[in-house]
Amino acid sequence: MEQDTSLSSANVSATNKIFKIKKILYATDLSQDAPKVFQYVLSIARQFGAEVISLHVIERYSEDVKITLAKYFSKEKEKEMMDNNYQETMNEMLFRDKMASGYGETVEEWEDQTHLGVKSINKVVYGNIEEQILMWSDKINPDLIILGAHKKSFTHTYWNTVGKRVLKRSKVPVTIVPICD
Repeated sequence: MEQDTSLSSANVSATNKIFKIKKILYATDLSQDAPKVFQYVLSIARQFGAEVISLHVIERYSEDVKITLAKYFSKEKEKEMMDNNYQETMNEMLFRDKMASGYGETVEEWEDQTHLGVKSINKVVYGNIEEQILMWSDKINPDLIILGAHKKSFTHTYWNTVGKRVLKRSKVPVTIVPICD
């Protein structure tokens, strides 16, 4: 009795396809343990020769906070504060890069990212964290999204609320890296 192997051959070739990760979106909260997660991201990126886009989202102020700020600060002062916040955040991301790679003594030495062994781009944006992660995922079309998650207590899982929502809505695979506090 001859068996039809055409279907099984198609299944085998489909399962033997090599999954390639060319681009990773890493959403970072810049917490104290972020360099540990970033090392994990870099390890995966090096293995696959992937590019890393590190995204940090600065949450927008609530309407109440905006009204309060408007009472005490001019538009120019608010813009200056936002610009300073942006620059401080970008410097923190560069410092995280330095800590992850153990390279360089000054900002100028590690600002170009070449020492990381992969192409790495830092982005700082304003908005809702979940929405920005998903929007940037649609924009850059990564093969993988990586998030860090803190373990809060015995009753909480490693998955933070943002991580759960991104995982639920993402069109690409999401990896959540547990961080034990």
